[in-house]
Amino acid sequence: MRTAYGTRGDAPRQAGFDASLIEHPALRRLHDYWNDGRKDGLLPGRHIVQPASMRPWLGNLSLIDVHHDPTRFHFRLCGSAFVERIGLDLTGQDLSAIPDPAYRAYAAKQFLSLVQTGQPSLSRYQRSIDAELYESGVLRLPFAADGRTVTMLLICPMYFVDPPQNFALGSGRLPEFQAPIPLD
Repeated sequence: MRTAYGTRGDAPRQAGFDASLIEHPALRRLHDYWNDGRKDGLLPGRHIVQPASMRPWLGNLSLIDVHHDPTRFHFRLCGSAFVERIGLDLTGQDLSAIPDPAYRAYAAKQFLSLVQTGQPSLSRYQRSIDAELYESGVLRLPFAADGRTVTMLLICPMYFVDPPQNFALGSGRLPEFQAPIPLD
């Protein structure tokens, strides 16, 4: 079936993702948590995403609802640390709210891949904060109410070295949005 972003795929196919490539320890634990929620090789449902269980990642998480026919992505939640670091709160909006067209297209491609394959994905990014470069790993995980058709994505970026908090976190001000630079 044709969608706004490509062809829809409904079968979870996990074979292509290599979890051993996850370098960040917190992202490895998040993948393990997600993987433990799978039953009989099917994708976990969104019911495993509980605030108490997600505490180690909570401020960094984004939850994205996937709508089909045509495929669209709607940000249900963007974590407070994520919002304060990137300078953009996408909660309640769709991909068109990302101001950088190239990054918006990159995000759409990444999200669509999760929908089509049912496999997690991993990326590494660089972002300039206070004139310093910081690298982060980003883990993207698909969820499916029926175990097969992806209905939600969980996105979690984690910095390898924490950026300074004085640039935005807790300051009440947001930095100007800059798209991260994909390193892969």
